[in-house]
Amino acid sequence: MTEYADHFKIGNTLYYFNAQQVNGHTVESNVPANAMFARYGTSSTAASTTAKTASISGFSISQGALVAIKFSYSNTASNPTLNVNSTGAKYIKRYGTTAVGTDEATSWKPGEVVILIYDGTYWQIVGRDEQVEEEDYTDTAGYHNSVYRGNYIGASYTSTQKTAVSTGTFEDMFIGDYWTINGVNWRIAAFDYWMAKGSVATSYCSTHHVVIVPDTALVTNAKMNKTDITTGAYVGSDFYKGTNNNTARATCITAIENAFGSASILAHNTVLCNTIDENGKDASSSVYTSKVELMNSSMLGGGTLEHGATENLGQLPLFFLAPQHIAIAGNANGYWLRNSFSLTDFEAITTGGFITSYEASYQGGARPVFAIK
Repeated sequence: MTEYADHFKIGNTLYYFNAQQVNGHTVESNVPANAMFARYGTSSTAASTTAKTASISGFSISQGALVAIKFSYSNTASNPTLNVNSTGAKYIKRYGTTAVGTDEATSWKPGEVVILIYDGTYWQIVGRDEQVEEEDYTDTAGYHNSVYRGNYIGASYTSTQKTAVSTGTFEDMFIGDYWTINGVNWRIAAFDYWMAKGSVATSYCSTHHVVIVPDTALVTNAKMNKTDITTGAYVGSDFYKGTNNNTARATCITAIENAFGSASILAHNTVLCNTIDENGKDASSSVYTSKVELMNSSMLGGGTLEHGATENLGQLPLFFLAPQHIAIAGNANGYWLRNSFSLTDFEAITTGGFITSYEASYQGGARPVFAIK
């Protein structure tokens, strides 16, 4: 359909609006004798109402009658009808017998002028192809994972933010943004990092989430084990199990739940190492339900882990886009990673942000990773 100021064209037929009346139709002095005429009217029927009505002064219905109706609202009703000037409710169709849809793409938008022709049975929408809206790819995890902003976004996890996370739009949240709660900067490290990942398809994570890493260690004097051993790898450590009076992991969990609420913390499947080889390297692993863990070296630096079998989902976007966040200030002891390095050491990050290893009984920092939903 080609539109002009006073008329429009479909194929080789001209349809006119406005000007003087001739034989009850609105025409202009220069209108061709074989032109057809569209009568303009309005409809303020609610979107959810099936029976649409419109007013056009002096209108009478007959086969071939053409109207241009400005609808104040879109349509959400199934199989709607149109009654112009009480001439009778007629179903509105597209492409002959196809019912008008219940969305703007297959019906009309609020305020749109729709051209309809009466075929003797139905009102047929003419000249309007199905409108395919361009998808907004900015409301996706992929887009938000690609933008570092680093803004302060509040002192609490608000209901508006929860909705943006649960729907997967992540509106007004970007990598590096942070909440300051209970004296800790809780910084966004990724969006949907564990989404659609798991040991088998039936255990995949299907909940939208935001991955968070605090700017500082939540515990500054954490030990992986009471003595310098790595038997059982990460899952076998005192840190993970809470044995030998090791409360560091529990302290981290409490701080996280106090900041965001226990109901907001995502539980998801993850792969954790539970045995070491003869050299003390991570050897094998199993799937565990996880909420709060230490990071592994892949999350910080990317690439393939040098040894063992553990979760390797790649570098967190925070550390790719802003690697300055790998190092943390205010803790001279660095912080632990969950990879076993030798028969006596676990991997760790120094105060300068470099990877190293410490003996398991060393008092290092606990800087966990977790996700909110």
